[in-house]
Amino acid sequence: MTLNQIGRFKVGKKLGAGAQGTVYLCFDTQLQRRVAIKLLDRSVKESAQCGEARAMSRLQHPNIVSIYEAGEQRGLPFMVFEYVEGELLSDQIRSARLELPLALNIFRGILQGMAEAHRAGIVHRDLKPGNIIINPDGVAKIMDFGIARLLSEGRERDRSRIGTPRYLAPEYISRGEVGAPADVFALGLILDEMLTGMPVFSGSSQQIVLDSILKARVQPPSRFNEAVDERLDRFVLKALEKDPDARYADAGDMLKAFEALKGEPAEEVDGAHGTVEFLLRRMRRKSDFPVLSQSVRRINAMSQVRGKDAGQMASVIVKDFALTNKILKVVNSAYYGRFSGKIGTVSRAVVVLGIQAIRSLAASLIFFEHLGDKQQAERLREQVSAAMFSAVFASQLARQQGENDTEGFFLAAMLRDLGRILVAFYLPDESREVERLQQLESLQPIQAQHQVLGVSFETVGIEIARQWNFPDLLTDAMKHWKEDRPPTSETERRRMLAAFAGDATRLMAEQGIGDSQAVSRLLERYRKGLGFDRKTFLHLSHNAMDEFKAYAKVLNSDISQGFVSKIVSGSGKPPVTEPVGDAQPGGGATLPDGLTETRILNGSNEQEEVEQAVTAESLITPQESETLLMDGLQEVTSLMVADCEISELFNVVLETMYRSMGFRRVVLALYNRQSGEVMGRSGFGDDLEPFIKAFRFPMKYSVDVFHGALKNAVDVYIANTAEQKMQQDIPQWYKQISNAGSFLLFPLVLNGRPLGLIYADHPQPDALEIDKKKLNLLKALRNQILLALRSQ
Repeated sequence: MTLNQIGRFKVGKKLGAGAQGTVYLCFDTQLQRRVAIKLLDRSVKESAQCGEARAMSRLQHPNIVSIYEAGEQRGLPFMVFEYVEGELLSDQIRSARLELPLALNIFRGILQGMAEAHRAGIVHRDLKPGNIIINPDGVAKIMDFGIARLLSEGRERDRSRIGTPRYLAPEYISRGEVGAPADVFALGLILDEMLTGMPVFSGSSQQIVLDSILKARVQPPSRFNEAVDERLDRFVLKALEKDPDARYADAGDMLKAFEALKGEPAEEVDGAHGTVEFLLRRMRRKSDFPVLSQSVRRINAMSQVRGKDAGQMASVIVKDFALTNKILKVVNSAYYGRFSGKIGTVSRAVVVLGIQAIRSLAASLIFFEHLGDKQQAERLREQVSAAMFSAVFASQLARQQGENDTEGFFLAAMLRDLGRILVAFYLPDESREVERLQQLESLQPIQAQHQVLGVSFETVGIEIARQWNFPDLLTDAMKHWKEDRPPTSETERRRMLAAFAGDATRLMAEQGIGDSQAVSRLLERYRKGLGFDRKTFLHLSHNAMDEFKAYAKVLNSDISQGFVSKIVSGSGKPPVTEPVGDAQPGGGATLPDGLTETRILNGSNEQEEVEQAVTAESLITPQESETLLMDGLQEVTSLMVADCEISELFNVVLETMYRSMGFRRVVLALYNRQSGEVMGRSGFGDDLEPFIKAFRFPMKYSVDVFHGALKNAVDVYIANTAEQKMQQDIPQWYKQISNAGSFLLFPLVLNGRPLGLIYADHPQPDALEIDKKKLNLLKALRNQILLALRSQ
């Protein structure tokens, strides 16, 4: 039935409809003005009783759509509102995420309006972006107080649930409790949605949404919008606490906290910047510090290639031979080995364990590599070992708490004592003086650090971590933690878990987990933030011990055995290493087609049949390079059986060649039919990306060493690129991109059809010594790529 008239109001177009009723644009024939009338369902008739309607009509505020009057039409209650032209906030959010200044300005108006309502004792009960309109002047106005409640005192209860499910507060869902904190919860949801462009809670059914509101942990908006800082995170998450008593008391309280955000200075270490720079200049004079800094920055460069293939990730690590060996020892330990079996390359480790796991492992092991061989080595090893155990404990704790980014918590705990460790290593006299002041003059740690250094260890660590390009999320997590409240942001949660892990590590090393009173005191200090019992703590401690034992066993000479004896009983056995033998020079022959001093490595003009690939078992040798080649070949063979991604197989082959032979670069180049060129595709080594990009030549034959290798399917070694006779065999395009002293070519030819080649070089001439066994292993690795290409 068409509705033409509501009392004296002439009904126009329908503006919208919701769970509680329908809104029409109407014309007040008496006052000659346009109004909006909401015709309510009978189920919410009680909300429009005259007493409450009169109270709401007294709400006059620039950010509230005014209620003019209330009445009934054919037994249905209706309310007459001020008509506002503009755009719904929900439509603005849907069209594009709001810029931060605009979002905060809009939200300030919403808060001011709701603060006025709460002062009048009125709660809205249906706050959501669809009930907020932005007028042409950009002013936010809150609409639809149609189901609002006038509260006499405290909180009241609803027998039936009304409102929009996605914006209901937990206490309203579970107990029907109505009050200002429920509006605060909805306000927090609105602000979060404005900042991130998406609702906090969503699901395929209403019940899933309600369950999420009751149980799911809210992620800080900064996770989805990098413009949001830690203070704004904390503000939003406090409004979204499950417990109404933990939120802001009402919109007025929330408005005060919001306004304080403008004047609250962010925590920073810049106040002591000059002092830190002075200390850094002293550290840089030490020969190891620039090397350590470069190594850590290289590890952090991995965060810039997230989402790319494992080869790019692995290529960053394998440049450090000693670090690579440490990583592979750890990932092949009993603890990690249960996931994957034998792992022979970093490329494979990245695929099996994940990018972040290998990144965290590398970032921690790098300290053992650079800090373990000085006079104060045992003291330093104990500090680094304690930091690593704390990191292991933090990752176990994060896993128990349901966190996804356990590696982030690992690094946060590992870096927490970075300043203390670096000062002990590079400024040992100052470090010992700090300890003396604490022990003999009873100064607090911070006082002693400031008296000696002018800054705290924490400030030194944070500043250096920033210079090493650790992300802000990690450097912020290095700050001290105040333990008298639960965390309200992701950064604070990392701080708290890292702090707890550090305190737990000290307790285990100094008193032992058998000291029930010490354990109880520790758990009580973190009760608000963690809230688990002694049984859970002991379970976490034992899990951390088991994982740390894996590190201690394979890194025996790096881990402090004194620290291990404090934490766990027993010690690891030193790893068995293979003796390294001397390589023997290989022979060669001359390539046909007019090429002069080119050496053919296999002594034959025919490439071996792919089916006759050499197996690792038949060529076991004690030499380290041969061992690496055999391990790599075995790993590639396993990957072939496992039907892995072809790019993963390429990476393992190239990394094995690179690490085993000491090449500067190893590159896989494949024929591109569209361009008619052989083009660099992937590889390992120095300055790799520009080199791969420039490594390309036409497949059309010309007299040079690259085309000769492809045409004749022979493996080629150029011993000295500078020799006059050799210069005519090297094409001009190659001379423009490389200054290698020597290089190898392994062509990829299948059934007489060239598919590409593997290129490997060395900066020095006559530097590659390849005996027959190594050559056979290199050829076997090449043939595995051919097998993979043939199966495509």
